[in-house]
Amino acid sequence: MEQEALIRRNLWLGPREAEMLFGVFAEEFMDAVGPRLEPTTSAKYRSFLDNHLLPQWSSWPLAGIFNSYVEIEKWLSELYEDYADSSVASIFSLFSTILGAAVKARKIPANPCAGIRVTSGEFEVENLVATPVQALRASMRLYESGLELAGFVLGFRAVQPLRRSNFRNRYWRPVWDGSDAEHTRSAEVVQPILPTFTFHEGRHSHSTWLAEDGIPEVARRARLGQKMKGIARVYDHVTPLMRRQILQALETRWIGSLVALTPSERTKLGSGSRTYTPRSGTCGSRRLRRPPDAVLRTTEAPPLQGGAGLLT
Repeated sequence: MEQEALIRRNLWLGPREAEMLFGVFAEEFMDAVGPRLEPTTSAKYRSFLDNHLLPQWSSWPLAGIFNSYVEIEKWLSELYEDYADSSVASIFSLFSTILGAAVKARKIPANPCAGIRVTSGEFEVENLVATPVQALRASMRLYESGLELAGFVLGFRAVQPLRRSNFRNRYWRPVWDGSDAEHTRSAEVVQPILPTFTFHEGRHSHSTWLAEDGIPEVARRARLGQKMKGIARVYDHVTPLMRRQILQALETRWIGSLVALTPSERTKLGSGSRTYTPRSGTCGSRRLRRPPDAVLRTTEAPPLQGGAGLLT
């Protein structure tokens, strides 16, 4: 009788529906929503699925996940051991979204992710902000490591498709954290640049520099691939003047980072490309009489409001 009542109220869930594997339903979900997603969002979801969700849950039936609260908690704890809170939250959010869609598709009666806490409960640590010269030194080390990230300087964009964990452990952490004789195969001790600095904090740094230089928020958000919120999304637009201001501000910081390098660092930087070599002037001081070739393309942009102070 209870089953018949549920059927009449359109609340009955067939047992066979819940036997569908998570991997099968996840792919159906992506096929359904993928065309409406931004390319970057779609790529992020695909990465989360391939690297985290499918390896763990692909062969699980939806009913099995629904009845496995403890397993979900254990999986989350394992993620926290390797990834930052924000990364775990993003991965878990997609997992919960897919299971929420399974509820709407009448595969399972409720979302097993509901009520699960996805943060460690600790106070958020203030994000680190690198200076331009620190970013330049880090990019020089990355270049020397064989990645040849020529476009990385002041932009924080990698050009080689490495898995995030491999890139972080093999390249990123040694570059920023440095190394000593006890923890490296090389006898050379590498001094840290900014310990614990993360790749995402590179975006924080870039946006902070532009904010200090008086760049309007709409231009800063566009630079980071973000959209404005609220009514500003409708009425605020990036203009050619704003783009020239960004270029001038970054070139000013680029010159400041060059003069902040030690003479040996400038020699090393110049040995790889003529573009980076200072042509003349008192490079060892805090001022260049003539900028290097890389910044001779300075645009005709008017001065920024309040100036573009150097951050060294």
